[in-house]
Amino acid sequence: MRKILAVLAASIVMLTVPGFQTHARADGEVSFNLFYESLGPYGYWVNVPPYGYVWEPGQVGPGWMPYVDGYWAWTDDGWTWTSYEPWGWATYHYGSWAFVNEYGWVWVPGTVWAPAWVVWYSGPGYIGWAPRPPVYEGSIPPQHCIFVRSGQFLNPHINNVVLRPSMNFFIMRRARPITVVRTIRGHPFYRGPSVRFVERFTGRRVRRLHLIQYNTNPRAAGLQQVNRIKGRQYYVYRPVVVRRRGEAPVVIRRGPVRMQPAPVEPQPRPGVFERGNQRGPAVIRRGPVRMQPAPVEPQPRPGVFERGNGRGNGMFRGRQEHEDDNR
Repeated sequence: MRKILAVLAASIVMLTVPGFQTHARADGEVSFNLFYESLGPYGYWVNVPPYGYVWEPGQVGPGWMPYVDGYWAWTDDGWTWTSYEPWGWATYHYGSWAFVNEYGWVWVPGTVWAPAWVVWYSGPGYIGWAPRPPVYEGSIPPQHCIFVRSGQFLNPHINNVVLRPSMNFFIMRRARPITVVRTIRGHPFYRGPSVRFVERFTGRRVRRLHLIQYNTNPRAAGLQQVNRIKGRQYYVYRPVVVRRRGEAPVVIRRGPVRMQPAPVEPQPRPGVFERGNQRGPAVIRRGPVRMQPAPVEPQPRPGVFERGNGRGNGMFRGRQEHEDDNR
């Protein structure tokens, strides 16, 4: 009897949770309303052609970029982005990010789950990635890339080790794309640096996590992370998303939104350049440099004496002493 009452109570709780009836089905199939309702409190939904309804994150700092506030974890499906942001379970595993001049970075919803939707780069001493745009034509602007030193790739807080965007132009000259698209269990896998490569440069052993799919209610989770790691298990929420006709956000922001400001780069002092973390003069002269001669002090003229700040004639000084001797 107690077991029956417990089952009935659990059923009542699930049916009374907001959004459960429309989102959590036995077959794990959900609609776009899951994104519209779950992400609404954390940003703004706007209609941006040609993408349609896109989401702009709110309360982000100057120079914010996707795939920065978190870290990379090696899982059964490859490098999986683990975000500290409460809405990262959706925006980094479904859809893609686009940079729109009027709005900044916006998320375009999608129906396919992936460990991360990024394009990978590798250069001498660097590992980089960039949000894969909705329409990828093989090139990405350097300012839209994120680079770290190879030895810091496993840092649990990537935002603390990301290199300045001004260095991307220099790194991109020698970096090359290393993205290889594969399919694992029906999910796309954008392969980045190899585990052996990362272990060699970081000096750490890469721990592999096992992905476990589970059902949850993102709206009820609130600020807590929907995807979570427990031991060697990585619990991810990746339902089958179906786009249904006529779905739209309840609250739509009209007009342009203030663009996310770009980071203010420190201006170098005149005549000083920076290469990495070293500073030096803008122009360096090679070989020996002629030493500047010391200033030449003026010599007093012959027959001239100085008393205090006055000057006199040496002949006058001699006549005066001669007259005193005659006295």
